[in-house]
Amino acid sequence: MVVFKNITSEEYKNELREMIVSHYKEKYGEEWIDKYIQYLQAKKPGKFRDFLIKDAKRYSVKEDNINKDMNLLFDNRYHVGHNVAFGIFSDNTLIGYMILTIHTNFTPLMELDKYGELYRVYVKEEYREEFLSGNSRSDFVTSLEEYLINYFRENKIEDVLAIIPTELNDLVSLGEEMGFVRYNPTLSEKDKDLWLKRI
Repeated sequence: MVVFKNITSEEYKNELREMIVSHYKEKYGEEWIDKYIQYLQAKKPGKFRDFLIKDAKRYSVKEDNINKDMNLLFDNRYHVGHNVAFGIFSDNTLIGYMILTIHTNFTPLMELDKYGELYRVYVKEEYREEFLSGNSRSDFVTSLEEYLINYFRENKIEDVLAIIPTELNDLVSLGEEMGFVRYNPTLSEKDKDLWLKRI
């Protein structure tokens, strides 16, 4: 049985960042830019060294995404949405996280448009076999879906969107088990991975 807890807090900030870093390492691999940044960081601090690190990070897609995720959670000045990271715990051990977002905006006719987003589910590599393919999978998926439904119902959300790449069979299977369906299979290439769950 897993439980969820809001970890968008200073107490969990470092652990959350580490999991986000791990996610992007898996997604993008260890690019040469990372090794170069690590090499520079080992050098004696100075203006030129700090400038080179800052400049190098501008070209790291992974670093940009990590910073974007952390800013959305902790410093969302642009109010793109209300973003919350929930830790996934098993026996008081943090095994992963889920980011849920509530988007609120107005249509051109000034009607309130409010919907939810399952931004990401991440399970640490050492727990995946047990929770994503082992005996605990069914309970894990049920707990995940129930928490997602309850959270969005409490916030009066009826539609929840998720981006689930169709080529990632494990994620597609997880999304389908949680009740997500392809939003519109005829959408453009850019939107082909959009999935919807009605609460």
